Amino acid sequence: MRTPIRGWALKVSASQSVVAIVSLAFFTIGGYCWDTCCSKCFGEDQSGGVIDFQKDVAPILESRCVHCHQGDNAKGGFLVGDRESVLGFVEPGDAASSSLWTDYLTAPPVAHSVDSLVMPPAGPLSEGELSVMETWIDEGATWPEGVVLVSAKLPREKQTEGTVGSAKEKDSLSVSNFAERAFGAIGYFHPAVVHFPIALLIFGGAAAGLSFFTGSRAQAIAFHCLIWGTLSAVLAAIMGWSFAAEKGYPSWTIIPDSTSLADTQLLFRHRWTGVAVAVLSIVILSMAIVAKKFPQSSVRHVWKLGMLVLVLLVSITGHQGGELVYGDILAKAIERITGK
Repeated sequence: MRTPIRGWALKVSASQSVVAIVSLAFFTIGGYCWDTCCSKCFGEDQSGGVIDFQKDVAPILESRCVHCHQGDNAKGGFLVGDRESVLGFVEPGDAASSSLWTDYLTAPPVAHSVDSLVMPPAGPLSEGELSVMETWIDEGATWPEGVVLVSAKLPREKQTEGTVGSAKEKDSLSVSNFAERAFGAIGYFHPAVVHFPIALLIFGGAAAGLSFFTGSRAQAIAFHCLIWGTLSAVLAAIMGWSFAAEKGYPSWTIIPDSTSLADTQLLFRHRWTGVAVAVLSIVILSMAIVAKKFPQSSVRHVWKLGMLVLVLLVSITGHQGGELVYGDILAKAIERITGK
Protein backbone atom coordinates (compact mmCIF):
# COMPACT_ATOMS: atom_id res chain seq x y z
CA MET A 1 0.00 0.00 0.00
CA ARG A 2 2.92 2.31 0.53
CA THR A 3 4.09 2.19 -3.05
CA PRO A 4 0.88 3.65 -4.62
CA ILE A 5 0.74 6.37 -1.94
CA ARG A 6 4.39 7.19 -2.42
CA GLY A 7 3.86 7.29 -6.22
CA TRP A 8 0.83 9.56 -5.83
CA ALA A 9 2.80 11.80 -3.50
CA LEU A 10 5.63 12.00 -5.99
CA LYS A 11 3.16 12.88 -8.78
CA VAL A 12 1.57 15.61 -6.68
CA SER A 13 4.94 16.96 -5.73
CA ALA A 14 6.04 17.02 -9.37
CA SER A 15 2.80 18.74 -10.44
CA GLN A 16 3.16 21.34 -7.74
CA SER A 17 6.73 21.99 -8.82
CA VAL A 18 5.68 22.51 -12.43
CA VAL A 19 2.89 24.88 -11.36
CA ALA A 20 5.28 26.80 -9.14
CA ILE A 21 7.87 27.15 -11.91
CA VAL A 22 5.28 28.23 -14.49
CA SER A 23 3.76 30.74 -12.04
CA LEU A 24 7.17 32.17 -11.21
CA ALA A 25 8.00 32.52 -14.90
CA PHE A 26 4.61 34.12 -15.62
CA PHE A 27 4.93 36.76 -12.90
CA THR A 28 8.55 37.44 -13.78
CA ILE A 29 7.80 37.99 -17.47
CA GLY A 30 4.61 39.87 -16.64
CA GLY A 31 6.43 42.18 -14.26
CA TYR A 32 9.10 42.88 -16.85
CA CYS A 33 6.50 43.68 -19.53
CA TRP A 34 4.68 46.05 -17.15
CA ASP A 35 7.87 47.80 -16.22
CA THR A 36 9.08 48.21 -19.81
CA CYS A 37 5.85 48.72 -21.71
CA CYS A 38 2.67 49.21 -19.73
CA SER A 39 4.12 51.63 -17.22
CA LYS A 40 4.99 53.94 -20.10
CA CYS A 41 1.38 53.92 -21.23
CA PHE A 42 -0.42 53.99 -17.90
CA GLY A 43 2.11 55.24 -15.42
CA GLU A 44 4.90 57.72 -15.18
CA ASP A 45 7.62 58.22 -17.73
CA GLN A 46 11.30 57.59 -17.03
CA SER A 47 11.77 61.15 -15.79
CA GLY A 48 9.23 60.56 -13.01
CA GLY A 49 6.34 62.51 -14.58
CA VAL A 50 3.21 61.63 -16.50
CA ILE A 51 4.37 63.53 -19.62
CA ASP A 52 6.94 61.97 -21.92
CA PHE A 53 8.70 64.59 -24.03
CA GLN A 54 9.26 62.47 -27.11
CA LYS A 55 5.79 60.95 -27.08
CA ASP A 56 3.67 63.90 -25.89
CA VAL A 57 5.50 67.21 -26.28
CA ALA A 58 7.62 66.71 -29.40
CA PRO A 59 4.60 65.96 -31.68
CA ILE A 60 2.98 69.26 -30.61
CA LEU A 61 6.11 71.29 -31.30
CA GLU A 62 6.68 69.49 -34.60
CA SER A 63 3.14 69.95 -35.90
CA ARG A 64 2.46 73.46 -34.59
CA CYS A 65 5.80 75.27 -34.31
CA VAL A 66 8.77 73.78 -36.18
CA HIS A 67 7.42 74.53 -39.64
CA CYS A 68 7.82 78.30 -39.11
CA HIS A 69 10.75 78.20 -36.69
CA GLN A 70 13.45 76.21 -38.44
CA GLY A 71 16.42 76.83 -40.71
CA ASP A 72 17.86 80.13 -41.84
CA ASN A 73 14.44 81.72 -42.32
CA ALA A 74 13.08 80.92 -38.87
CA LYS A 75 10.53 83.53 -37.82
CA GLY A 76 11.93 85.88 -35.20
CA GLY A 77 15.21 84.00 -35.45
CA PHE A 78 13.79 81.53 -32.92
CA LEU A 79 14.61 77.85 -33.54
CA VAL A 80 12.10 75.55 -31.88
CA GLY A 81 14.34 72.60 -32.66
CA ASP A 82 17.13 74.13 -30.57
CA ARG A 83 16.81 72.59 -27.11
CA GLU A 84 18.65 75.38 -25.34
CA SER A 85 16.65 78.12 -27.08
CA VAL A 86 13.33 76.67 -25.99
CA LEU A 87 14.41 75.90 -22.44
CA GLY A 88 15.68 79.47 -22.15
CA PHE A 89 12.02 80.58 -22.06
CA VAL A 90 11.06 78.03 -19.42
CA GLU A 91 11.25 77.94 -15.64
CA PRO A 92 11.34 74.17 -14.98
CA GLY A 93 8.72 73.23 -12.44
CA ASP A 94 6.76 76.48 -12.70
CA ALA A 95 4.67 77.10 -15.81
CA ALA A 96 3.16 80.28 -14.34
CA SER A 97 6.63 81.87 -14.23
CA SER A 98 7.69 80.64 -17.67
CA SER A 99 7.72 83.18 -20.50
CA LEU A 100 6.95 80.42 -23.00
CA TRP A 101 3.68 79.75 -21.17
CA THR A 102 2.55 83.21 -20.11
CA ASP A 103 3.78 85.37 -23.02
CA TYR A 104 3.27 83.02 -25.96
CA LEU A 105 1.23 79.86 -25.40
CA THR A 106 -1.58 81.44 -23.37
CA ALA A 107 -1.52 84.96 -24.81
CA PRO A 108 -4.90 86.20 -26.12
CA PRO A 109 -5.74 85.53 -29.79
CA VAL A 110 -4.60 88.14 -32.30
CA ALA A 111 -8.26 88.80 -33.11
CA HIS A 112 -8.70 90.06 -29.54
CA SER A 113 -5.36 91.87 -29.22
CA VAL A 114 -3.38 93.03 -32.23
CA ASP A 115 -0.21 93.19 -30.10
CA SER A 116 -0.59 89.60 -28.91
CA LEU A 117 2.49 87.36 -29.11
CA VAL A 118 0.41 84.19 -29.06
CA MET A 119 2.04 81.21 -30.71
CA PRO A 120 1.10 79.82 -33.10
CA PRO A 121 -0.25 83.10 -34.56
CA ALA A 122 -3.63 81.47 -35.14
CA GLY A 123 -3.55 80.07 -31.61
CA PRO A 124 -3.69 79.50 -28.83
CA LEU A 125 -3.19 75.75 -28.93
CA SER A 126 -6.08 73.43 -28.21
CA GLU A 127 -7.07 72.75 -24.61
CA GLY A 128 -5.48 69.30 -24.74
CA GLU A 129 -2.20 70.60 -26.16
CA LEU A 130 -2.02 73.41 -23.60
CA SER A 131 -2.61 70.91 -20.82
CA VAL A 132 0.29 68.77 -22.07
CA MET A 133 2.64 71.77 -22.31
CA GLU A 134 1.70 73.10 -18.88
CA THR A 135 2.14 69.71 -17.23
CA TRP A 136 5.46 69.19 -19.00
CA ILE A 137 6.82 72.50 -17.66
CA ASP A 138 5.45 71.91 -14.15
CA GLU A 139 7.12 68.49 -14.10
CA GLY A 140 10.50 70.01 -14.84
CA ALA A 141 10.49 70.53 -18.63
CA THR A 142 12.64 67.48 -19.30
CA TRP A 143 14.05 67.44 -22.84
CA PRO A 144 16.33 64.40 -23.24
CA GLU A 145 19.70 64.96 -24.87
CA GLY A 146 19.82 63.86 -28.49
CA VAL A 147 16.09 64.25 -29.22
CA VAL A 148 15.82 66.25 -32.45
CA LEU A 149 12.61 67.87 -33.67
CA VAL A 150 11.55 67.78 -37.32
CA SER A 151 8.65 69.41 -39.12
CA ALA A 152 5.48 67.33 -39.15
CA LYS A 153 4.70 68.64 -42.64
CA LEU A 154 6.41 65.46 -43.85
CA PRO A 155 6.41 62.03 -42.19
CA ARG A 156 9.27 61.75 -39.73
CA GLU A 157 10.83 58.79 -41.53
CA LYS A 158 10.94 60.76 -44.76
CA GLN A 159 12.81 63.69 -43.24
CA THR A 160 15.95 61.77 -42.36
CA GLU A 161 18.56 61.93 -45.06
CA GLY A 162 19.10 58.67 -46.85
CA THR A 163 15.77 57.08 -45.97
CA VAL A 164 14.43 57.39 -49.51
CA GLY A 165 16.38 55.02 -51.64
CA SER A 166 14.91 54.52 -55.07
CA ALA A 167 13.93 57.09 -57.67
CA LYS A 168 10.39 55.73 -57.55
CA GLU A 169 10.20 56.42 -53.80
CA LYS A 170 11.54 59.93 -54.33
CA ASP A 171 8.97 60.62 -57.05
CA SER A 172 6.20 59.29 -54.81
CA LEU A 173 7.33 61.52 -51.96
CA SER A 174 7.55 64.52 -54.29
CA VAL A 175 4.00 63.98 -55.58
CA SER A 176 2.68 63.48 -52.05
CA ASN A 177 4.48 66.58 -50.83
CA PHE A 178 3.15 68.66 -53.73
CA ALA A 179 -0.42 67.45 -53.14
CA GLU A 180 -0.15 68.39 -49.48
CA ARG A 181 1.25 71.81 -50.29
CA ALA A 182 -1.42 72.39 -52.95
CA PHE A 183 -4.20 71.50 -50.51
CA GLY A 184 -2.68 73.85 -47.97
CA ALA A 185 -2.37 76.61 -50.55
CA ILE A 186 -6.05 76.61 -51.56
CA GLY A 187 -7.00 77.32 -47.96
CA TYR A 188 -5.73 80.88 -48.28
CA PHE A 189 -8.47 81.56 -50.85
CA HIS A 190 -11.18 80.75 -48.31
CA PRO A 191 -11.63 84.36 -47.06
CA ALA A 192 -12.27 85.48 -50.66
CA VAL A 193 -14.34 82.57 -51.99
CA VAL A 194 -16.62 82.46 -48.96
CA HIS A 195 -18.33 85.66 -50.08
CA PHE A 196 -19.76 83.99 -53.20
CA PRO A 197 -22.07 81.45 -51.48
CA ILE A 198 -23.15 84.10 -48.99
CA ALA A 199 -24.21 86.52 -51.74
CA LEU A 200 -25.60 83.94 -54.18
CA LEU A 201 -27.61 81.91 -51.67
CA ILE A 202 -29.07 84.98 -49.95
CA PHE A 203 -30.01 86.57 -53.27
CA GLY A 204 -31.33 83.23 -54.55
CA GLY A 205 -33.36 82.77 -51.38
CA ALA A 206 -34.93 86.17 -51.83
CA ALA A 207 -35.81 85.29 -55.44
CA ALA A 208 -37.24 81.95 -54.29
CA GLY A 209 -39.49 83.78 -51.83
CA LEU A 210 -40.63 86.22 -54.49
CA SER A 211 -41.41 83.37 -56.88
CA PHE A 212 -44.42 82.43 -54.77
CA PHE A 213 -45.91 85.78 -55.80
CA THR A 214 -44.31 86.71 -59.13
CA GLY A 215 -44.05 83.34 -60.88
CA SER A 216 -41.45 81.63 -63.05
CA ARG A 217 -39.07 84.54 -63.73
CA ALA A 218 -38.04 84.88 -60.07
CA GLN A 219 -37.95 81.08 -59.82
CA ALA A 220 -35.45 80.91 -62.69
CA ILE A 221 -33.22 83.45 -60.94
CA ALA A 222 -33.41 81.42 -57.73
CA PHE A 223 -32.50 78.22 -59.58
CA HIS A 224 -29.38 79.67 -61.21
CA CYS A 225 -28.27 81.31 -57.98
CA LEU A 226 -28.68 77.93 -56.28
CA ILE A 227 -26.45 76.20 -58.86
CA TRP A 228 -23.56 78.61 -58.46
CA GLY A 229 -24.17 79.09 -54.75
CA THR A 230 -23.93 75.33 -54.18
CA LEU A 231 -20.70 75.06 -56.16
CA SER A 232 -19.09 77.95 -54.30
CA ALA A 233 -20.37 76.66 -50.92
CA VAL A 234 -18.69 73.30 -51.50
CA LEU A 235 -15.45 75.00 -52.58
CA ALA A 236 -15.56 77.36 -49.60
CA ALA A 237 -16.07 74.44 -47.19
CA ILE A 238 -13.09 72.53 -48.62
CA MET A 239 -10.91 75.63 -48.56
CA GLY A 240 -12.03 76.41 -45.03
CA TRP A 241 -11.04 72.94 -43.90
CA SER A 242 -7.61 73.48 -45.45
CA PHE A 243 -7.31 76.99 -43.99
CA ALA A 244 -8.03 75.73 -40.47
CA ALA A 245 -5.20 73.21 -40.76
CA GLU A 246 -2.78 75.80 -42.14
CA LYS A 247 -3.58 78.29 -39.39
CA GLY A 248 -3.11 75.67 -36.71
CA TYR A 249 -6.70 75.69 -35.47
CA PRO A 250 -7.87 72.74 -33.33
CA SER A 251 -8.64 69.50 -35.17
CA TRP A 252 -12.22 68.69 -36.17
CA THR A 253 -11.98 65.68 -33.84
CA ILE A 254 -11.76 67.96 -30.79
CA ILE A 255 -15.23 68.63 -29.40
CA PRO A 256 -15.17 71.71 -27.14
CA ASP A 257 -17.06 71.91 -23.87
CA SER A 258 -18.08 74.71 -21.54
CA THR A 259 -14.51 75.04 -20.27
CA SER A 260 -13.01 75.46 -23.76
CA LEU A 261 -11.83 78.83 -25.06
CA ALA A 262 -14.56 80.95 -26.67
CA ASP A 263 -12.76 80.98 -30.03
CA THR A 264 -12.43 77.19 -29.95
CA GLN A 265 -16.18 76.84 -29.44
CA LEU A 266 -16.90 79.41 -32.15
CA LEU A 267 -14.56 77.73 -34.64
CA PHE A 268 -16.22 74.37 -34.00
CA ARG A 269 -19.68 75.82 -34.73
CA HIS A 270 -18.42 77.73 -37.79
CA ARG A 271 -16.73 74.65 -39.23
CA TRP A 272 -19.82 72.47 -39.02
CA THR A 273 -22.39 75.08 -40.01
CA GLY A 274 -20.24 75.68 -43.11
CA VAL A 275 -20.32 71.96 -43.89
CA ALA A 276 -24.07 71.96 -43.26
CA VAL A 277 -24.54 74.79 -45.79
CA ALA A 278 -22.62 72.84 -48.44
CA VAL A 279 -24.47 69.56 -47.81
CA LEU A 280 -27.91 71.18 -47.60
CA SER A 281 -27.21 73.15 -50.79
CA ILE A 282 -26.49 69.91 -52.65
CA VAL A 283 -29.70 68.32 -51.34
CA ILE A 284 -31.84 71.34 -52.27
CA LEU A 285 -30.21 71.63 -55.70
CA SER A 286 -31.05 67.96 -56.33
CA MET A 287 -34.68 68.65 -55.47
CA ALA A 288 -34.69 71.74 -57.69
CA ILE A 289 -33.41 69.70 -60.64
CA VAL A 290 -36.14 67.10 -60.07
CA ALA A 291 -38.75 69.87 -59.84
CA LYS A 292 -37.46 71.43 -63.07
CA LYS A 293 -37.65 68.10 -64.89
CA PHE A 294 -41.03 67.16 -63.41
CA PRO A 295 -42.94 70.44 -62.85
CA GLN A 296 -45.87 68.67 -61.18
CA SER A 297 -43.73 66.75 -58.66
CA SER A 298 -44.24 67.11 -54.95
CA VAL A 299 -40.89 68.90 -54.52
CA ARG A 300 -41.70 71.84 -56.80
CA HIS A 301 -42.21 74.11 -53.79
CA VAL A 302 -40.06 72.28 -51.24
CA TRP A 303 -36.76 73.33 -52.80
CA LYS A 304 -37.78 77.00 -52.69
CA LEU A 305 -38.69 76.71 -49.02
CA GLY A 306 -35.33 74.99 -48.53
CA MET A 307 -33.59 78.01 -50.01
CA LEU A 308 -35.18 80.19 -47.34
CA VAL A 309 -33.65 77.88 -44.72
CA LEU A 310 -30.31 78.20 -46.54
CA VAL A 311 -30.53 81.99 -46.25
CA LEU A 312 -30.74 81.69 -42.47
CA LEU A 313 -27.98 79.07 -42.23
CA VAL A 314 -25.51 80.84 -44.52
CA SER A 315 -26.13 84.11 -42.64
CA ILE A 316 -25.28 82.44 -39.34
CA THR A 317 -22.16 80.85 -40.85
CA GLY A 318 -20.99 84.15 -42.31
CA HIS A 319 -21.54 85.93 -39.00
CA GLN A 320 -19.49 83.29 -37.20
CA GLY A 321 -16.66 83.76 -39.68
CA GLY A 322 -16.75 87.50 -39.11
CA GLU A 323 -16.53 87.00 -35.35
CA LEU A 324 -13.48 84.77 -35.76
CA VAL A 325 -11.69 87.58 -37.58
CA TYR A 326 -13.07 90.75 -35.97
CA GLY A 327 -14.43 89.57 -32.63
CA ASP A 328 -18.05 90.09 -31.51
CA ILE A 329 -19.01 92.45 -34.33
CA LEU A 330 -22.68 92.59 -33.37
CA ALA A 331 -21.88 93.68 -29.81
CA LYS A 332 -19.42 96.25 -31.12
CA ALA A 333 -22.04 97.65 -33.55
CA ILE A 334 -24.66 97.90 -30.79
CA GLU A 335 -22.13 99.55 -28.51
CA ARG A 336 -21.28 102.06 -31.20
CA ILE A 337 -24.92 102.92 -31.88
CA THR A 338 -25.97 103.21 -28.25
CA GLY A 339 -22.77 104.87 -27.11
CA LYS A 340 -22.52 102.51 -24.14
